Amino acid sequence: MIRQYSFLLTVCSVILVSCFKDKGNYDVVLPVEPVISNLDTVYTAYVGDSLIIEPG
Repeated sequence: MIRQYSFLLTVCSVILVSCFKDKGNYDVVLPVEPVISNLDTVYTAYVGDSLIIEPG
């Protein structure tokens, strides 16, 4: 009988703990998109490629 009560108490504890509201901070601030200007040439890059442009 004690085993059943302890199991029931454990199950109820887990259910109660899982119902607490998450009070995390989820205010996401996205970074500003980079702006590229004054390029002399048109560059083509495909998904997965690295595009490295060094100042001249």
